[in-house]
Amino acid sequence: MEKSLFNRHFTSAIEFTIEFTQRYCYNYISDNHGFIIIPSSKMMASEMEPDEVRILRSLVKSQGKIFSKEEVIELLYHDNKVPLWINISIRESQSAKTIFELVCDGRFRDNSALNYNADKYPPFHPLVPIPPDNLRVEKDGKYDLNWQSKFEPLVERKSFLHLFRNLFSR
Repeated sequence: MEKSLFNRHFTSAIEFTIEFTQRYCYNYISDNHGFIIIPSSKMMASEMEPDEVRILRSLVKSQGKIFSKEEVIELLYHDNKVPLWINISIRESQSAKTIFELVCDGRFRDNSALNYNADKYPPFHPLVPIPPDNLRVEKDGKYDLNWQSKFEPLVERKSFLHLFRNLFSR
């Protein structure tokens, strides 16, 4: 895949993800975008090429960092190869910034291996994360896009590490 085509598909996938999300969510979506990259697996498979292993290690080290669109392209485009698939969704949106989540396959392939039958902008696959019923807050039939960031503290409070810290902080 040529870098310019990857860039066009990325831009189109961002635009489609915003439109898709606005159908279901009531939140304002900022034009200022940041991107979090999450490898679908942190395990090195024996069939991975040395470059794929190097890229995966780099992505694991930078997990949690927010990247610009240009940085994402530099991180995910290598010698006409891109991840076989990238799930793109909006993780959170505030007035100052919209954060997209990119969950990526660790295998890098050229354009001929990408799935043009399933995706309009391969390797990008737009998604809208739907909250579980107990976290769903609706307004006019649409839900809060930021439900995931509100859910994370609940998960943290129930984690073993949190319970362990509380046990020894008394």
